[in-house]
Amino acid sequence: MTKYLIDENLPTDLKVWSSPEFIHILDIPECHTDSEIWKYALDHSLNILTKDADFYYRYISTLRTPKIVWFKIGNMPKPTFENFISFNWSKVEELLISERFIIVYREFIETLK
Repeated sequence: MTKYLIDENLPTDLKVWSSPEFIHILDIPECHTDSEIWKYALDHSLNILTKDADFYYRYISTLRTPKIVWFKIGNMPKPTFENFISFNWSKVEELLISERFIIVYREFIETLK
């Protein structure tokens, strides 16, 4: 079963992410820095969901990486964000089967090779 680690810059209570496969970083007291989040994701085979560009830079400069979904969508009201995620989540999950880094924009989704 695929599991996800939701970074602090994403909402904690989206309906689409309300199952046990989704862990919010705020629920893990020992993870405060990006390095701790990265290590925790690797150690527990979690995919990172984030809006933080720092994970992109770490990904392109590191050999051992977790899978990452980077939401590069700017700010939007929470109900709009939840609708956006609900609409796009199945495509993201499909891409995670074969891809390691996914960038979700408002208009499209791409993968990083």
